Parts: sequence; C-alpha cells; structure tokens
Amino acid sequence: MKRLIAVLMLMAVALPVPGRAQEEATPSFTIYGSALLPAGTYKASLGTNPGITRRFGFDIGEDAGLAAVGGGVGCDLRIPVLTRGLDWVVSLQGLVNGVRTEDALDLFRDELHDTVAVGMSTGAWIHVPLFTGLAYGIDLGDGLQLDMTAQGGIHVTRQAPRTVMVHGTVVEETSFQFMPDFGYQVGAGFSFAGGYQILLRYVDLGTPRYEGTQVLNEKYFTTIPRKENAINGDPRRVSMFLIALGYTL
Repeated sequence: MKRLIAVLMLMAVALPVPGRAQEEATPSFTIYGSALLPAGTYKASLGTNPGITRRFGFDIGEDAGLAAVGGGVGCDLRIPVLTRGLDWVVSLQGLVNGVRTEDALDLFRDELHDTVAVGMSTGAWIHVPLFTGLAYGIDLGDGLQLDMTAQGGIHVTRQAPRTVMVHGTVVEETSFQFMPDFGYQVGAGFSFAGGYQILLRYVDLGTPRYEGTQVLNEKYFTTIPRKENAINGDPRRVSMFLIALGYTL
C-alpha cells in the first residue's frame, strides 16, 4: 500500500503544470460534509479473544474497532493539468467515528455475572487525512459530470479512549495519542446543478499501531504488578466508505 501511495504522490507532484490546452481552465475548490460507514474489522463489535484479564483489563479483543457510523467534513483543491478533464487534487478531511459498546458490555457482564453493573464510556475515533493524487471528469451533458479520483498520502489518527466502571467505580482508563500513518482513497461521484457534488469513496487508513496508556484500579485488579501500563503498538485496521454532499465554489 505504501508503494501505491508513493506512486500517486509522485504523479501528483510531477503533473501540476497546466498545458496550453488548459490555459483557460481555473482551479476549483470543493467543500463537503460526509457520512462515514465503517468497513471490515474497523466496524467489528468484538475482536479476537476478548475478555477480562489481569494483564489487559477489560479487553475488547484484537483487531476490532467497534466503530459506529460517523461524520466528517472535507475540502478538495483541484488544479487542471495536461489535458481536458484531468486535475491534480489535494484533499484535507476531518473524520470522526463513535464507538459501539453493546456487545463488549454483554460479554463482560456474562463473565462477571448479570448482578454486576458494568458500564463503559468512550471518546471517538479521530482521523485527519491529507491526500494528493489525480481526478478525472467526464462531461455527460446537460450540466452533469462523472468524476473519478485516486489519492494517497499521510493522516493523523487517534483510537477512541475508553473508561470502564463497575458499580459506579472507575476500574480502567485507557487513552491514546495522536499518531501519523499512511493511507489512500479511491472513489467516484457526480457534479450537477452548477456546482453540487455527490461523492462515494473508499478510504483505507492502513493498520496504525496505536500508542497510549492504560490505568487499572488496583483495588479491583488486586494482583496486577503495576497500576499504569504503556500501550506500545496496538494494531487496528481502519477503513470506511464515505458518502458526501459537496459544493464547488
């Protein structure tokens, strides 16, 4: 995937010099709001080998993201290059997904028995991709245009923090840091009515190895060797489908 991203970025950097055929064309700027549909293990409600352990506390399992449907905002700068319909594009987005905890809580309650009150509060997954690549538009007539794009680049991401409570007492707090990684997006859409756009994209942000801190309540986990543990690389694959409505200024 990193090789694909490098190729897209090199092509984008090499092409942003308009040819003579594009002298009358001007850059365009599109803003949009989006709905985010988690895909793959990112949307999984439980990972591999979840459960309550002395070492990992209330563990949601490996790989799973527990991600819920989310939302985002973004903008695209498009600069015509070389031939009619071909643009160099730079995209900046802010993407947020909540967390679904129902299945994880059901598992924890089963392990602790139904009489134990277990609750979990969470933050949100946050991703800020900065991508560049190419876009191509095909005029379909009557003001309708089909747009296709392929982009790659870097993003800053943070896994959703979690706090677990038993009978109202905090027994675990897990927080994560923002960190950089690589990703890409591909998609298509339609432009119509003098500037409006409908976009469908697949966004793949790779498998970041998240870092953070887990703090366990020593009164609840009475045999833990230490209260605070560093999370040095928690791999979680992040991918989603993006449906957006935008307007070109």
